[in-house]
Amino acid sequence: MVVERMKMLSTSEAMLLLVTALLSMCFVEASVENSIDNAKINNSEISSKNIQRNPTTNKAKLESIVRQQNLLPPLIHEEDLPVENVEERWQSLNEDIEFVPADGVDRQLVRRFLEQGNYNQEAEEQTYGGMSGMEDIYDVQPFVYGDSEYDEYQQAWRLMGFIIDCNPMVDDDYYDQSGSGDQGTEDGCARYVLWAAYVDLEYEGGGIGEYQYYNNTDNSWDTSACDYSGSDRCAKMDCHLDNTHFSLLGFFKHKSYDDWLEQLFKHEGICVWNDEEYAFMKNAREVWPQGCVDSYTTTDDGDEIYYDIKPVRGGDIEVGLYTDTQCIKDYTPYGNNDPITVENVLGNFFLNADGSGDEDNYYDFSSDTLEQSMERWDSAFAKFRICQPCVAYDLQNVDGSEYYDDDGGGDGDGDMFDCYDDADYTNVNQCMKFMAKTTMNTATFRDMSLGRYQGTLTATQMNGYNIRNSWRGELFSNVLTYLFLCASLVIFFYGCIFLYKAKMATNYQPSFGWTKFKEPLVMT
Repeated sequence: MVVERMKMLSTSEAMLLLVTALLSMCFVEASVENSIDNAKINNSEISSKNIQRNPTTNKAKLESIVRQQNLLPPLIHEEDLPVENVEERWQSLNEDIEFVPADGVDRQLVRRFLEQGNYNQEAEEQTYGGMSGMEDIYDVQPFVYGDSEYDEYQQAWRLMGFIIDCNPMVDDDYYDQSGSGDQGTEDGCARYVLWAAYVDLEYEGGGIGEYQYYNNTDNSWDTSACDYSGSDRCAKMDCHLDNTHFSLLGFFKHKSYDDWLEQLFKHEGICVWNDEEYAFMKNAREVWPQGCVDSYTTTDDGDEIYYDIKPVRGGDIEVGLYTDTQCIKDYTPYGNNDPITVENVLGNFFLNADGSGDEDNYYDFSSDTLEQSMERWDSAFAKFRICQPCVAYDLQNVDGSEYYDDDGGGDGDGDMFDCYDDADYTNVNQCMKFMAKTTMNTATFRDMSLGRYQGTLTATQMNGYNIRNSWRGELFSNVLTYLFLCASLVIFFYGCIFLYKAKMATNYQPSFGWTKFKEPLVMT
C-alpha cells in the first residue's frame, strides 16, 4: 500500500510539473511576442521621428516602412496607374485632394460630380437638411447617380399637386411656422406639395436621347431627342399616363413649397420653359402666401377675411379667401356684385414680384390682369404635371452650344441637349435637388388618400385605384346607389298597395300562420 501510494503521488506530481511547464512556455512565448510588438512600435515611432526631422526622406524608405508596419495599403506610383495619359487627367476636389477618373467614366458625369459636390464648402445656398438622418447632402440617397441601383437617366418624376393637412404627422418640418412673417395667423392648416418618382426598368443606357417627350402645347410627342441622338430605342416619357411602362418609386411631399418651387424653376424650369415663361415664373413664385394671412378686409357682418394658397383640382393652385384663421372655410360671395374678390382684395398680386425678367430678355407684364397672370402661371406650371426626366435637359440645345449668362461656352465641350441652368450647373439632377436642398418627406398613404378626397391631385395608379377618375366614379356610383334605393322603395310600396287591394277585393282569409291557433290541437 505504501509503495502504490508513492507511485500515485509521483504520477500526480509529474502531471503537475508537466502542466506548469506548458503554462510557462506559453507565458514566455507571449512575452517574446509582446517584446517584438513593442520593438516594432518603437521602430515605427523612431522612423516617424526621422521622417519628421528629415523632410527629404527617400520615398522608397517610406514605402518600405508603410509595407512593413502594414499601416496603409501599398503606395501606387503615378506611372503604375492603369489609366492612359494620367498626368493630364488629375481632377481637383479642393486644395488638398485630387483624383484621377477611371477609364470609361463619362466626362459629363465627372463634370457634374465636381459641380454639384460643393467640396470647397461654398454651398450654392443654405442646406435645409434633405431627408431625415442625412449628415451630408450627397450621402447615399435615392436620386444620386452612382449611389443606387438605378441610373439617373432612367429616373423620372412629375408633379402630383397640393393638399391641405390640418393634422399632419410629425416630420422634419412639422414645427416650422406656416405664417407669412408677422402677418401669418400661425395656426393655418399646412399646405403640402406632392410629387411622384418613377424608374424605367427597360432603360438601355441612351440617356436623354432614348426618349420622346410630350409637348402639352400642341398635344403631341416630340421625338427630336431620338432623331438627333440616333438612339435605337425611342420610348415615351409617359409616367403621367395610366398605361405607362415606368414603375413607381415613391411619393414625396414638401411643406415649404417656396423652397421646392425655387429649386425647380432655376434648374429644370429654365430649360423646359421658353424665355417669356421663365421671365414670368422666376418672379411669380415669390408672391404666393406662405401661410394663412389676414387681408384686413371685413365682411358686412364684421368678419375678417384671410387668404392662403388654395389647392384646386388637377394639381393647380390659386389664392383663396377664407373666413377663419386656419384658412379652411371658404368665403362664399353673395352674388356677382360682391366686392370681396381676390382681385379686389389683393389686386394682381403677381405684379408684386421684384423684377420682370432678365435684362437681356425684358418682358413687361405690368398690364396683365389677375386672370391673365393666372393663365400664364397655369400654362407654364402644367408642364410639370407631365412626366419629366430627373436629369434636366434642353431639347432646343441640340449641339450643346447654347449657354446662359456666365455659364461660359465656346470651348466645344458641350453635349447635345445640355441644360445650363440659372445656378451655373449643367444637367442637374432635379430629383436630387428636391431631396438635398429642401426638406423632403415621404408621402404616406394617408397623404395620398387626403389628396384623393380633396380632389386636388393629378391622375395616378395606387393599388389599382385611379385618383383622376375617383370623384367622377364615386359620384356616379353614389347616384346609381340612391336611384336603385328609391326605385326599390317605390316598387315595394306599390306592391304593398296592390296586395292590400287584392285582399279586400277577394275577401281573402289566410289559412296559415297564427289563424290556425284558433282551432283546437286535439280533437275531443
